[in-house]
Amino acid sequence: MKRLFLLTLSAFAAPENSPGAAPLNSYTHLAADLPMNEVSEASTLCYNRDTDTVFTIGDEGEAISEYGTDGSFKSKMSLLTRRTDGSKALVDSEGLAYLGNSRFMIADERPMTGLIATYIGGTTAAAGDFPSVSIDPLFAGNSNNGLEGICYDPVTDTVWGVKEHTPFAIYQISGFDSPTPVVTKPFAAQKFNKLGYLHDISDIFIMANSQHFAAEDPRRMNLLILSQEDNLILEMTRAGEVVDTLNIAFVGRHTIEGITMDDQGTIYLASEQGPPPNVFSGLHVLTPPPLAVPFSVTSCAIAGPEESVTASVTWNATAGRQYVIEFSETLADTDWQAVSSVATATGTTHTMETQPLPRNGKGFFRVKEVTP
Repeated sequence: MKRLFLLTLSAFAAPENSPGAAPLNSYTHLAADLPMNEVSEASTLCYNRDTDTVFTIGDEGEAISEYGTDGSFKSKMSLLTRRTDGSKALVDSEGLAYLGNSRFMIADERPMTGLIATYIGGTTAAAGDFPSVSIDPLFAGNSNNGLEGICYDPVTDTVWGVKEHTPFAIYQISGFDSPTPVVTKPFAAQKFNKLGYLHDISDIFIMANSQHFAAEDPRRMNLLILSQEDNLILEMTRAGEVVDTLNIAFVGRHTIEGITMDDQGTIYLASEQGPPPNVFSGLHVLTPPPLAVPFSVTSCAIAGPEESVTASVTWNATAGRQYVIEFSETLADTDWQAVSSVATATGTTHTMETQPLPRNGKGFFRVKEVTP
């Protein structure tokens, strides 16, 4: 005699994109923690939309290196940091900004200058041949608390820069390609001082560089300020008001000196190498955690011989996410057992069959997302 099989279906999933841009304080998911073996003391990071890759440079300025967003090494352009007379043309590279058309500006910390380089992977270039911009000659010299980070601003066609500390300073460079660039300070250093908890500034990112923010989103005009010593990212308006913060101590590195963001809103951080096990420069990828929203099971068909049953389940899915079917004889949270392999959805619906189960009178199926 065939026995009835009572079937109840439930489901859990996460959206491909949450509505609007996620707030900075939600970037608590370390999606990847990758070594950058080819660069020593990575001090900065910038995203290049044209290649969908990130670029970095080390303290010694020996090369500009290109990495995929998955941490794969792509290419590098070696730099000759000394002029023919032996003097240093690039002293202490701490920042990198993508200007477009394969051009980058390098922040040279001690002389407080920006050098403009055209990137050609696999070649060697002489830093002494690069056009340069003097940003703050008042603080030029041998101090190791000078120009620490720079970023291009597509809204105003300017470059922004930050001075590490003693004192703090933020700069905006107009006409950086002209013989007479103009350097201004968008807001006073007092905006940083009054926070009371900021010990240094390591890098800056202009959020308008990311197409993740809609043109009408006011956050598009904001800045991200990175503090290496405080393990902190600040989101600030262009008037210097803090609107959000993110503590990044969970990344597990205390040498994070570079920040950038791609067009999907993913944040990338660069860290210098440290004591074991962090013996390489690192690329750290931050995203918001998946947000739970309902999805629906659309059908289930049961078939099999007298002694067993299999179920073919179809549900509304998100392409690229992973799911598993679970079974329980009760609805208790602790009783669910996986009865299928993990499957990656390839479209907006997905169908998967369970393994054979005993036909034991009653039971319950559910679909659960298990995307890492």
